[in-house]
Amino acid sequence: MILGSFPKVTLIDYANDKPTRAQSIFHTATSFHFSAARTSERITFEGGYLSPLAPSIANYAIATELYVKSMLQVRGLSMKSHSLNVLFLRLDRGVQSKTRENLTLFKGVSESDFIKAIQEISSAFVDWRYIHELAPGKRIYTSALIDFCVALYRTAADANQWEASHHMRPFLERAPSEYEVAECWGDGRFTRVRVQP
Repeated sequence: MILGSFPKVTLIDYANDKPTRAQSIFHTATSFHFSAARTSERITFEGGYLSPLAPSIANYAIATELYVKSMLQVRGLSMKSHSLNVLFLRLDRGVQSKTRENLTLFKGVSESDFIKAIQEISSAFVDWRYIHELAPGKRIYTSALIDFCVALYRTAADANQWEASHHMRPFLERAPSEYEVAECWGDGRFTRVRVQP
């Protein structure tokens, strides 16, 4: 095939089933979420394992942001912010409450502790896509970010009767089972550490 020539494709005719802007945002979020789940899988080798942390964290963060933005879009709101706590607090109280109910690892935390956890991961997308520019020692509570992402996926899907591809769903539903923190060493290397709650 010569560069620039593509096989003939048939475009999907959505007719009356064209996705809304909110649904499009949701489906984009599921793509980033799926990518995050796949890149966070540990690749084992003799003597250890690898896991590309920075891309995984950045993808979880953008997916989380987009799940919130999809639910804001349903209400006709549009925001340009990347700040997870600012975006989340724009959702109505019922959606915030349902999201807390959909948590797995952090289920049952107080509302103030929940908001504090969101503030701690709030800049994850901005920080971790450019982590090489930050000083060594930058940390993120990865299990909080992943749990929040999964909870928002569940909330958005349930509230709006939206569905992700059945091939993706097992990855999108994969909530953390342990408390973990990721730390940047400042030289392109990272550490993933299990911590006690």
